[in-house]
Amino acid sequence: METSIEDTDESARRSIGARRNPASQEAILDAAEAVLQESGIGGFSIEAVARRARAGKPTIYRWWPNRTALMLDVYKRFKNTRTFPDTGTLRGDLIALLDIHLLGFWKDSLCGTVYRAIIAEAQNDP
Repeated sequence: METSIEDTDESARRSIGARRNPASQEAILDAAEAVLQESGIGGFSIEAVARRARAGKPTIYRWWPNRTALMLDVYKRFKNTRTFPDTGTLRGDLIALLDIHLLGFWKDSLCGTVYRAIIAEAQNDP
């Protein structure tokens, strides 16, 4: 009886290469955030992040296809750590939300810088 590829063990891995390590992903995101803070968008590259994270470029490319995708995940980390004000009134909460979180955050924070860079990169990468 012949066996075909379809007859082989279903539990066998279907992809090649090393398994993705969530700890490596976090270390790379930490390094990417540090590179952005230290060097800005102009100094942000996969090579700089790889050096900082002490990871190989193939490891980074296994998780993110390009620097824009990596910046997007850094942005999501910032965005998800946000807290919302509780001033005691709905009006006060809305004013604080607009003033601190929307205007101030997007204008004066690293997250705002990353967000603007992602928008700019998207113009060249359909």
